[in-house]
Amino acid sequence: MLNIQNLTHRYGNHTVFENLNLTIPPGGIYGLLGNNGAGKTTLLRMICTTLQPQQGGITFRGDSIFQQPVLHRNRIGVVNGGMNLYDQSSAKAFLHFFGHLHGLKRQQIDRRIDELDEVLHFRDFLLQPAEQLSTGMRQKIIIARAILHEPEVLILDEASSGLDILTRKTLFDFVAYYRSAKRTILYSTHIMEEIERLCDTICILDQGQVVSETTRNRLLLKGQSMEEHYFESIQMPSQALRLSRTGASA
Repeated sequence: MLNIQNLTHRYGNHTVFENLNLTIPPGGIYGLLGNNGAGKTTLLRMICTTLQPQQGGITFRGDSIFQQPVLHRNRIGVVNGGMNLYDQSSAKAFLHFFGHLHGLKRQQIDRRIDELDEVLHFRDFLLQPAEQLSTGMRQKIIIARAILHEPEVLILDEASSGLDILTRKTLFDFVAYYRSAKRTILYSTHIMEEIERLCDTICILDQGQVVSETTRNRLLLKGQSMEEHYFESIQMPSQALRLSRTGASA
């Protein structure tokens, strides 16, 4: 379980968070939804220990992630929209490189590649240089790299950015496959449709504050769409909401 306790962080005069608190349990998919600038990526950087908050802390299974950052990084996997491969390297060499960084032996890496090929279907291009791979092929290898070491926490930050329809489906199918009672999956995006489709629990961030935390089942019982709930949560004026719908349908 990830516990985020009283996080406060500022860039100059700009407050990103102030006393932010969240508890993210294992099992299911936890969605972070918010506009660009809401604080999603900053929060995920802290969970990855690449950025330390000025106040507050984050614990995983009761231990501070900042006291043993190397140990914690071996427990997480990350997929984001800005990742890429090494153009001159084959996909297999790329996976072996990152597997060794996580302390896996060659035989373990090869076994995991075989297992992941059953889900992601990348064997046909495993030996090709990355520069020859399509966007969809690259994304499959990036996903494989993120879970090669079987992390307990998987973070997806705007992971569908720039992907075509077929590659997005591959990503969504993988996220559904990887869910487990023992794993924590964080899915961060500003796209409501993805949150509504994938996530069991939905946290809406607005200006660094949690303005709503609900579940997909609760929304279904209320007969409320994700769009309606989002704009209600950020207290968007009804006139502006009508204009946004008009613009979306134009």
